Amino acid sequence: MGARNRKVVLFMDKCPAHPTNLGFLQNVKVHFFPAHCTSRLQPMVLGIIHSLKSKYQKALVLKALAFIGRNEVLKLNILQAMHFLTGAWKMATKETISNCFHKVGFNVMSSHDKDGDEVVVDMHDWVQVSNNFPITFNEFVACDDNSITTCIQVVEEICKDEVKQNDEGIEEDNVRDEEMQTPSFSEAIASIDIVRRVVTAFKVDCHC
Repeated sequence: MGARNRKVVLFMDKCPAHPTNLGFLQNVKVHFFPAHCTSRLQPMVLGIIHSLKSKYQKALVLKALAFIGRNEVLKLNILQAMHFLTGAWKMATKETISNCFHKVGFNVMSSHDKDGDEVVVDMHDWVQVSNNFPITFNEFVACDDNSITTCIQVVEEICKDEVKQNDEGIEEDNVRDEEMQTPSFSEAIASIDIVRRVVTAFKVDCHC
């Protein structure tokens, strides 16, 4: 950006996790939204995040269905979740992003009344995954909308959490190491062959 002399304006809400001392930025100018206005001024909140979460959760539902077919329980590690999230973001449409910016007053030339990015999950598939639990897919997508994602901790709390994690993390690390073991070359080739046969047979667009 510096070599090309590009200038970027970055709009952010006043989240405790966002730094306020931004003097180190040269080609980026940050503007903070007024306090308590995120729900009306933040384009990400007005549809982009929901669209991303919907695609991510749908991928989880389809993954869970595959495990149900093998009488197994879906267990997702952080790396797999990152792959799912990357795939979901790649499916985001320009129309959805531009429309959400248009909703808050940004001058976007091409916009439509609808995002055109609705995610639909087959009802039969959802019933299998939810095990008839009384919740809709949309409620599942929004289940963590009000979860606390940031907080300010004092030194004592940080030290206490670190000690607790060290005490409890040994067994989790062992399990994670087993899950993250690098497969052999022959196992990788066999898995790729299976994926190719599935993609060819069902004509699916494989993102994750």
